[in-house]
Amino acid sequence: ARYVNNLISVITNDTSVHQTSQMVVEDVLESWRMILVFLACSMIASLILITMLRWIAKPLVWVSIIGVITALSYGVYYSYTEYRKISANPVAAHVNVSPNLSSLVSSWFKSDRTWLWILIVLSIVLVVLLLVVLVLRKRIVIAIALIKEGSKAVSASFSTVFFPIVPWILQAGVIVFSVVVLLFLASIGDPVYRVSGLNSSKACVCSNGYTEGDICDPGVFNEQCRDVTVGTFEQARCVDAACHFQNVNTPTIVGYFHAVNVLGFFWCVCFVSAFSEMVLAFTFATWYWTRPKARLPFFVLTRG
Repeated sequence: ARYVNNLISVITNDTSVHQTSQMVVEDVLESWRMILVFLACSMIASLILITMLRWIAKPLVWVSIIGVITALSYGVYYSYTEYRKISANPVAAHVNVSPNLSSLVSSWFKSDRTWLWILIVLSIVLVVLLLVVLVLRKRIVIAIALIKEGSKAVSASFSTVFFPIVPWILQAGVIVFSVVVLLFLASIGDPVYRVSGLNSSKACVCSNGYTEGDICDPGVFNEQCRDVTVGTFEQARCVDAACHFQNVNTPTIVGYFHAVNVLGFFWCVCFVSAFSEMVLAFTFATWYWTRPKARLPFFVLTRG
């Protein structure tokens, strides 16, 4: 959580953002085992689904569409009832005192505005989905046939199921590299320190004329600013006021470097995405044009 807080500090100094990021990291660290279990279960379920699509693509697709429409309809109904209930009986403002993400989310769902936005979004999605199904119902039949062929292609070259791990690792590397470059660029420049707490302190006096908010030097502040209520030199340092770090005064050219970093980030992400698409396109094209299918090369994915 401390490293994430340092990273967020480069982007913003908003206290609420820092608290939310820390809560997210703490919850992830506490539940990472459960997250891995659910990821493994989802992967197994996906493999079973891909295998079964060869035989039950048509009913499965229509059941999925009807299920999504039913779920959205229930979501609209539930959101409307919650919105009416909270609007009729408004609760007092909830103060988030627990340092975790669950209490923060719980406070959001006690607001009628949250349910209103959920109601609007779900209603729009439901209407759009109904229109798409009604207008493109013939295209859905064609899509079902393509899904069957896709299931056969994936089953013939089963390594394609695990291939998305490769672009995921590459994209993660791109993200890490871009973040590292961002941190290095953010550290370029001279640190700026400002006097803080001098107005609220009644005992700290600066002989060199430092006032609240002035740019200061920590060494000079410790030498020139003393607590007048303490007699000895070692104990005379100010406790209520200090010369705190504020930001880094970066040169103007660093902004252009940030722009290059952002451009390189998007270029590399798009390159990795296009690379994965080309590899899969080569694999499935090889499967489609190979006659008979028994001649399909075993390492067709790596050849791509």
